[in-house]
Amino acid sequence: WRTVAVLAAICCIGAWVYTFIRPAEYAGHVSFFFPAKPSILGSNALVDTSLGAGAALLAGGAPSSLRVYQAFLTSETAITDISSANDLRRDLFLQKRKLEDDARAGMLTVTFQDQDRERNLRVLRAHVTELAKINSKVSFDTSKDDMTVLRKRLREAEAGLRRREDELIRYQRTLVSAPAIN
Repeated sequence: WRTVAVLAAICCIGAWVYTFIRPAEYAGHVSFFFPAKPSILGSNALVDTSLGAGAALLAGGAPSSLRVYQAFLTSETAITDISSANDLRRDLFLQKRKLEDDARAGMLTVTFQDQDRERNLRVLRAHVTELAKINSKVSFDTSKDDMTVLRKRLREAEAGLRRREDELIRYQRTLVSAPAIN
């Protein structure tokens, strides 16, 4: 038992020394909440891919704002901007950064671990800045998308009505042009 006690004591002392020798690593987290904005037209509102990239185009498989932001943060441009602004190599930056999403809750969490507390804060702030950039360029306003759909449907309905009126006029003319019986 003496050997086991000595071995346990050596392990405890080693762990204690390792804890103080190893530099502290700070983990910073920033979470973004993207609330769902339902369309007044329902889930099958947009089925035409010609309406633009900002619109949710296909029912069921519609790109959510969460996916768009996550794709933006994993793009080469965002990675280069954030890592170069904070004097980090690209591979080191990608190793220390972690993106987690919870689509059901509409949350995107960015985690960054680094030994430098200030750099950790700068990197997380840079993520917020990058998301603000894309937010100013891309609109996820469903009312705008709904208006686009309604305008398109109105144009289609008006065109259909004009065709029916033309058909009715042609039909009436064929009735009038029939020979009169005396």
